[in-house]
Amino acid sequence: MATFSIGEPSVKPKPQQWTPFALGFRPFFLLAGLSAVLMLAWWSLSFTLGPATQSYYGHVGWHGHEMIFGYSIAVVAGFLLTAARNWTGFPTLNGKPLAALALWWVLGRILPFFPLPAALIAVVDLSFLPILAFALFRPLWKGQHYKSFLFVVMILGMALANLFVHLDLLGYMENTARFGLYSGLYLILILIALMGGRVIPYFTERSLEGFTRGGRPMIEYGAFATLMTLAIADSLELDAIKVALAALFTGLFHALRYWGWFTPRVFSVPLLWVLHSAYLWLIVGFFLKFAAAQDWVSPFVALHALTVGGIGIITLGMMARVGLGHTGRELVVPSSVIIGFGLINLAALLRVVMPLAAPGQYPLWVALSGALWAMSFALFVLAYLPMLLKSRVDGQPG
Repeated sequence: MATFSIGEPSVKPKPQQWTPFALGFRPFFLLAGLSAVLMLAWWSLSFTLGPATQSYYGHVGWHGHEMIFGYSIAVVAGFLLTAARNWTGFPTLNGKPLAALALWWVLGRILPFFPLPAALIAVVDLSFLPILAFALFRPLWKGQHYKSFLFVVMILGMALANLFVHLDLLGYMENTARFGLYSGLYLILILIALMGGRVIPYFTERSLEGFTRGGRPMIEYGAFATLMTLAIADSLELDAIKVALAALFTGLFHALRYWGWFTPRVFSVPLLWVLHSAYLWLIVGFFLKFAAAQDWVSPFVALHALTVGGIGIITLGMMARVGLGHTGRELVVPSSVIIGFGLINLAALLRVVMPLAAPGQYPLWVALSGALWAMSFALFVLAYLPMLLKSRVDGQPG
């Protein structure tokens, strides 16, 4: 698979114009950042003080659904709509069609809070992913980049997972919402493992002179085979032994996989260590899944190692890097965003470690973790807002 191009650094600044819909990463990274701030700030307050408002999804259901099918999907949309143009040389959505797709995503986030027919809310939310899949399919087909059709299949798989959530909420099926949420979660994790295994060692080689990743095909195959096995076992709620074994071997294979990319020198480059820390959180999450299946720790501890630590940190790091490269800037992350990288890692620590150390203060750890998460993304939005709204500094399109 082609690697994701991050663009060339600027050589000569040029007059900038407002181009918020020139390429997919612009509106969707901005919307992802804003939603990460607003959703976690609201969730932290409502968790400690009680829900102030109700939604179509219910209080807890809204949090899970929106972090998977709201925030995470926005990052995926921005990343793939940008990458597909680089892979194929054919344009992806831009201008008014891109603006319309972004607006459709926004409607899916706000309509659940209005007293509207449930079927209407479901249709708006469900239709986004198939539209995104079609928008990706066109340039991939024209560019004959057939190996990347896997991403189209995965997006359609996420759409199917989302359907199980809505069918449960609408009363057409019973007890399928959890299956839909966990299936969506694991599809995001598989996507992160797929792309992370390509871009993290690639960026590490590009940034650190003399570093060469280790190539071990059997470890790669084992990492994906075990992760897919865990996805099936956990989503279908198979017996605890099967989930525990799948989680244990997933953690072992991904730890071996990561060892081939690691060098202590990554800690000298913020755009590297944030991605490396995210992958380490995934590994921790897999081992905690094993512990949770044995009833040694709460399953929510393992879940949030994967979500806050893994998904949250790697998406923030990728948005920061892609946002610089694709606006023609040097790959030097703003200092405020480096602080954000530290805050989101601290948020993961508070959400995962502190409930184990001091479970009696659980609401406090949830609130503090959510506040730090919101702060980290607020710093990203403030720093990247002008970059995402204005044209590239080097005058190139995109």
